[in-house]
Amino acid sequence: MTRAYRRYARAISTLIEEVMDSQAATIESAAAWMAESVATDGVVHLFGSGHSHMVAE
Repeated sequence: MTRAYRRYARAISTLIEEVMDSQAATIESAAAWMAESVATDGVVHLFGSGHSHMVAE
């Protein structure tokens, strides 16, 4: 019997892979824009509410 936490971890892993596969170009484009901004002494504005604020921190 597979434990619930293992099923959950597999499901999350599958979802992350699907997002990375389907959104790779968009993620790479956003990363390039942020890197360019930082490299030219610009800023990157980040925002999150709830647990998503951890990315900004």
